[in-house]
Amino acid sequence: MKYPIARISLTAATCALAMTSVAPAHAAKVLVLSNSGADQVATDFTAKTVGHTYTGMDVPNMVPSLATLNQYEAVLLFENGLFGNAKAVGDAVAEYYNQGGKCVVIGTFYWQDRSDNTVFNTPGWGALEAVDVFLGKAGGSEYAPDSLDPNSIVPHPITQGVATLSAGSYRGGVEAKPGTTVLGKWLGPNKLGTADPVVGFREDNNGSRFVGISIFPDYESYGDYGVDFNGDFYKLWGNTFSWCASPCGNGMVNNGEECDDGNNTNGDGCTAMCKLEKCGDGVDNNADKEECDDGNMVDTDLCTSLCKLPVCGDGFVQDGVEACDDGNMVDDDACSNTCALASCGDGIKQVNEDCDDKNVDNTDACLDTCLAASCGDGFLQAGVEACDDGNLENVDACLDTCVEALCGDGFLQDGVEDCDDGNADDSDSCVAGCKPAMCGDGLVYAGIEDCDDGNAVDDDECTNNCTLPPADTTTDGTGGASAGMTEGSTGEPASTSGSDSGGDSNSGGGSSTGETPTTDGPPVTTDTTTGDGSSTTTEVGIDDDFGCGCTTRDPADNLRGGLLALLGLGFLVRSRPRRRR
Repeated sequence: MKYPIARISLTAATCALAMTSVAPAHAAKVLVLSNSGADQVATDFTAKTVGHTYTGMDVPNMVPSLATLNQYEAVLLFENGLFGNAKAVGDAVAEYYNQGGKCVVIGTFYWQDRSDNTVFNTPGWGALEAVDVFLGKAGGSEYAPDSLDPNSIVPHPITQGVATLSAGSYRGGVEAKPGTTVLGKWLGPNKLGTADPVVGFREDNNGSRFVGISIFPDYESYGDYGVDFNGDFYKLWGNTFSWCASPCGNGMVNNGEECDDGNNTNGDGCTAMCKLEKCGDGVDNNADKEECDDGNMVDTDLCTSLCKLPVCGDGFVQDGVEACDDGNMVDDDACSNTCALASCGDGIKQVNEDCDDKNVDNTDACLDTCLAASCGDGFLQAGVEACDDGNLENVDACLDTCVEALCGDGFLQDGVEDCDDGNADDSDSCVAGCKPAMCGDGLVYAGIEDCDDGNAVDDDECTNNCTLPPADTTTDGTGGASAGMTEGSTGEPASTSGSDSGGDSNSGGGSSTGETPTTDGPPVTTDTTTGDGSSTTTEVGIDDDFGCGCTTRDPADNLRGGLLALLGLGFLVRSRPRRRR
């Protein structure tokens, strides 16, 4: 299948690119070989990659001699449509390369004529296929847009300053051979589903260098596509030819080189750009035992400023991975050994925590605040506390020992108990039910009550004043006749009116209140009014004739007796004291 020859059309954009190009440190003489369009590419590159010189040569039916090839430091070989004499040209370029100290660069559509490309079934490039860097079995150009993956760019003189690159169609569709160093990849895979390289190189022991770039070297395409490439297109090609001509890697330190170890391999102490490798240059320096090198001195990404892989405990907080990193392996400080911020419930007892049982259960020995459970914290500790009301008061339903308040515990429960003396003795001032002792409660208050029969009957064995009733009051003490009766009488009262034959005892003109009985027998009493108006009490004894004999008692004695009786009654009706703690 043939493709149109690319035509050069310098636009404002391409002119701007040309003006911003910088002359390379090492200029190269480059021979451009193709079956068609070599002159156009040579002219374009001469204008846009300042410092290098390019000579175009279309060889559809001829083969360049070795002498011709040796006039150049580098050969650029690409294909524009199927290359009729690809094998013969490939053999010639391979001979040039194998001399040593030479540089060969291939571009799209070289791989379409490679022998392993099953799409076109061509004879291949002969001996050149033994030394090239890409395979063609992925089919060659994918004829689809894609862009350079910026994360895939490997620092190298070829990729220096290359950041963006996009293509509309003529690019990609290759695989890297074993031994090829890939310096950048397209975002999408090739048709085989594997990585699709943008650029790769190999440097052989004879000093020759081989570079593959899966881009059609003509900046402008043809047909309706217009400009097919954007980004650092010319930078990539110019860098490639500068590297081809560079003395870096010849084993001699030249001007502008910090080192030259005879190769262009990174990681051995001297970079492919002949610079001394150091942490932060973006090259993993195996000689200095760098674990990584991301080209910066940031400590919070995937590679620290010491070129060490980040680990918890290195003192650097890795963004998005670690919450903290205090640089130690102490687990009970503010940052754990897993680089998590210390918190109550993480199962690690910090210095400011009483405990940490890795749960939020407040019924066990450790609260969700990492304080040890205690009586009065307001949480009922299962199997330990009967209650916990969140205080240490002893006047409510839960005591400061977290046991339920009870009558007899010695604490007066507000609104529930009237008293609480801390015992079960019902003979003191506070009785069962934590009530004050009182007369009539059926409990004898020791030292205060004589009795307590628990009723309101006053004439039984215990009065309503909780005293014993008075003893029997018969006159002779023997249980004989009741008051007003005389022993041996007939049941009639002694006569108290008129005068008998014994004579009137009234003197001074006073009237008699009764007859004077005889003095035989037990005495009885009688009142007698004297002549001055006063009265006397006379004790009368019973005589043989009338059964009584009389004596006199002073009325004042009667008054004193009455007063004593009233005082006694007051004592009996006293109320029982009410006591309260």
